[in-house]
Amino acid sequence: MSMGTRRGVASIHGYWYPVDVPVPETFFLRIASSWGWATWSRAWRLFERDGAKLLVELRRRKLERDFDLEGSVGYTRMLEDQIAAKNDSWAIRWDASLFSCRKLSLYPGASLVRNIGFDGTGTHSSVTGEFEVEPARNPIRVSRMPGGRVGAGTRCADTLLPKP
Repeated sequence: MSMGTRRGVASIHGYWYPVDVPVPETFFLRIASSWGWATWSRAWRLFERDGAKLLVELRRRKLERDFDLEGSVGYTRMLEDQIAAKNDSWAIRWDASLFSCRKLSLYPGASLVRNIGFDGTGTHSSVTGEFEVEPARNPIRVSRMPGGRVGAGTRCADTLLPKP
């Protein structure tokens, strides 16, 4: 079965951060990224444009710490800033939408693409070499998806988020 038919998988990624610890050849996370990625129309239907609805749901379910990857990343703050018009990130709403729907994103253990968005020409970044990686030269194998049901329904935002 391909990743495109796995209902629990909402996106696939070609970029992985430069890290000094061993990681599996491929792995799943409950957080998406907007760097070097792809998705399907079925997953786009989960996108909730209203950041305030997403934040209410994360708080109602007490998921802020989980959404912030155990406090290591400020995703909740970024969502709060998006609601307050301090940033115009669609990506944080995409991440929160998939997280609220308990969807997975497939990542490679070695980056397959370069992130060239930190050369000073982008809208939401500054100049840094922190995210530079040498892409893997060999193909990667996706051997299996974790068992169990990770998400329900095809329109999670309609079923999980409170109605206005």
